[in-house]
Amino acid sequence: MNYSELLAELFLMPLVAFVVGLLMVLMMRKISARLQRRIGPPFFQPIYDIIKLYGKDTQISHGLIHDIGIVMAVGGYIGAELLLPVPGMDGIADKGGIIT
Repeated sequence: MNYSELLAELFLMPLVAFVVGLLMVLMMRKISARLQRRIGPPFFQPIYDIIKLYGKDTQISHGLIHDIGIVMAVGGYIGAELLLPVPGMDGIADKGGIIT
């Protein structure tokens, strides 16, 4: 694999994942609307939702509890990722744990 193919995959794969994710959200909302005998959202509704989300002002919370919550959330995520066995990578998942 040469560098041009690698760069193409590097930029195209997130774009494809984003589009597929939007289509899956639209499909789930359309199916749930049909089950409830409604029409459902228009085709570009996920795009409209994202534009509306980025147009809102951010809310900033200050305080020690908020900061500790962020650290605990990120620490939990990193801990879970370290324990996840991934083929071809030697993490701490196949070492027997932290105690042994």
